[in-house]
Amino acid sequence: MSLINKSRTLVVIALWPWLTLTAGAAPTLILETPTVAPGDNLAVRISGLEVGLRHTSAWIALYDHADAPDQAYVAYTFLNNLIDDRYDLPAPAEPGYYHFRLFDDPDESAIARSGTVTVGAPAGALSEASAPDERPAFEIRPVVQAIDPIAEIALHTPRAEAALSELPADDPRSALVARWTETMKGTSASWTPGLTPLVGLTEAERVQYYGLLDMPRDLAEIRIRVPDQRATLPRHMDWRERESVTAARDQGRCGSCWSFAVIGALEAQGAIRKQTLLDLSEQQLLVCNEAGYSCQGGLFSGAFQYLKKNGSVTEECFPYQGVDDLACEPGCSAVIRPKFSLSFPGYKLDTVLKYLVSYVGPLPISLYATEKFSAYKSGVFEDEAPPGHNHAVLLVGYDEDLGAWLIKNSWSAEWGMDGFGWIKYGSININTLVGILTWVDLKKLGFAVEVP
Repeated sequence: MSLINKSRTLVVIALWPWLTLTAGAAPTLILETPTVAPGDNLAVRISGLEVGLRHTSAWIALYDHADAPDQAYVAYTFLNNLIDDRYDLPAPAEPGYYHFRLFDDPDESAIARSGTVTVGAPAGALSEASAPDERPAFEIRPVVQAIDPIAEIALHTPRAEAALSELPADDPRSALVARWTETMKGTSASWTPGLTPLVGLTEAERVQYYGLLDMPRDLAEIRIRVPDQRATLPRHMDWRERESVTAARDQGRCGSCWSFAVIGALEAQGAIRKQTLLDLSEQQLLVCNEAGYSCQGGLFSGAFQYLKKNGSVTEECFPYQGVDDLACEPGCSAVIRPKFSLSFPGYKLDTVLKYLVSYVGPLPISLYATEKFSAYKSGVFEDEAPPGHNHAVLLVGYDEDLGAWLIKNSWSAEWGMDGFGWIKYGSININTLVGILTWVDLKKLGFAVEVP
């Protein structure tokens, strides 16, 4: 089941596509604006391409020379949610002769080329070899943003007193929530505590809901650079709005948060890359992984290795039980298998993570779950935390106006806003560990990865 925020529509054109080639017809790229000024839009029409929701992905790249290799593009864009066969893309800032190539898969050669478009100069004024020195990337442009995110939060965030009223009068947890609410008065805190499955538990009991092990030392030197920091990022990203995130589930008193975060990322990749939102099995990963992970904890890296080798079965095939002593016997075949993975320390790399969650999709990440975090119901959460991390969640977006990351937790829909929540940038050590799980090597998306 997918979750969609009906109160806001945000369409981003430079993300993953889902197209199907029309059988028996070769696609062609037709320039509707063969001569444009720098900075204006190029109008490109694709003929012979049928909008669909099947497995084929397609992307368009811009080149400054007829003989340029496929990977030597000046700029590129992935198209999504096609409405018609015409696309308006920003022209390069530098004058020159350019052309487009169409690809139906990141790993394959071009299947179509456009004619030449002249940017910024009359015919004959430039030579075919006059390649621009600067290589601007296409913008990620929000087409519609119906409701201001701060106004939306204010509309849907109840006051702390309302959350307290949901607790029985004789419930001992009432005093705990009331105390937190009182300490927040007169501060800048903008989140609401309330009744969740973890409120009132002892520290020893809460630990059973965590489960992310310490970060391996050999990850400390990994570095990632974004494709082009001049590209415009959307101010708001929420993959729920693109029907790419399943509903929040309950891990129970088993430290399997790492499995839920990783499986959540794989489910999202299935929706983004294959246009199929599957409900996958966290139990399979919990009991079948080959790294010794269990209800006592795990990491993204070992989970990634298992999934790349074996793939994932559905939740229906191997339902979640919240125990780690079951036999690894799924009883059916894997329905999805990723190709690329990476784990790296992401603390204070906010810009990189915004590019990754925008271009790649939801990411499994770490944070430090404090006692107050266990009582989060709504708003933008913030709290102080000791060094390190203890819990894994799925990063599904961010909002610049709120100054917060959007996460999916695995403590049931009774935690947060139907299992989701906003975490202030930099709070509770969010993103100390980040994972990437997808079908496309980051290098094909223009990211530079440095591993010692």
